[in-house]
Amino acid sequence: MEPKKALQHVEGLEIRSEINGNHLYPVFQGEYVKTEAEKTKLYKVAIKAMHCLDIRGSFDNECRIFNLKPHKNIVKCIDTLKNVELAFGRFSKSKYNLLLLEYLPNNDLFEYVSKSGLGERVARFYFEQILDAIEYLHNEGFVHRDLKLENLLVDNKFNLQLTDFGYCVLHSDDTGPKVFKGSVSITTEDLMPPEHYEGQGYYGQQMDIFSLGKLLMSLVLGLFPFRKANKEDRLYSMILNDTWHLYWRKIELWMTNKKLESLSSNFKRLIERMLEPNPKLRITLKEIRESEWFLETKPSTLEEVKAIMLKIKKEN
Repeated sequence: MEPKKALQHVEGLEIRSEINGNHLYPVFQGEYVKTEAEKTKLYKVAIKAMHCLDIRGSFDNECRIFNLKPHKNIVKCIDTLKNVELAFGRFSKSKYNLLLLEYLPNNDLFEYVSKSGLGERVARFYFEQILDAIEYLHNEGFVHRDLKLENLLVDNKFNLQLTDFGYCVLHSDDTGPKVFKGSVSITTEDLMPPEHYEGQGYYGQQMDIFSLGKLLMSLVLGLFPFRKANKEDRLYSMILNDTWHLYWRKIELWMTNKKLESLSSNFKRLIERMLEPNPKLRITLKEIRESEWFLETKPSTLEEVKAIMLKIKKEN
């Protein structure tokens, strides 16, 4: 059988196929030849294509992160190509800026968690890697602002790598932490913290912590803890009214019906502090690391995690 022809060849890059999924920008799979230190190397790459007329500034935001020192839990950018004219399908005759990212074959966390919650011990294993990546960004002066399962890739060893830095910007200026309000606050709507819906805007680091709370709940349960953090949302309204006992009763009832193990009290306390409606009272990254759940929950080993993830992948 003849190999499938590339959709396009340009500057050492062969675009092989489009990667399906809920992407804001088109993503392709391909191969890229790059000369490094007088040696030529072939990379399998995921190609993120951002239209040259894009007004979000996403390409520049991404490039700023990839210009930082590499981090083990942040996806590697192999190269960037600017003003590339694509010549196939619906992309034909439009120019794009391309990010050539290391291709990771095991998809993203959403592919697994949407089929099965991972429980507290596996979540603890992965949550530390997520914290490492976010802590690194915050220390470098940036906030991610789009922390969700789809933006956490599973590498070939079943560790995590954070991706998608289109909304990643500096969290402070010369006057101190910036308030994101109006058009500059835009990101994935379901990740917005309650202070956004109250018209206050939000601080980037506090917003990331809130998103991490939703993410941790999803990791453990395979369930979004609520849709939007406003009073119209039936579940989050319980949190806004400080009736956590009612909220947990709803969650535990759902878990009982699914025959899932009950949540630990330490886990519940941490979630309550991460999803705190008052941003001034919301827990910090340092306090998350010092929490009883983080310190006392024994994370699964990498081998245990790999076995569980492979089982989910195979059975579903």
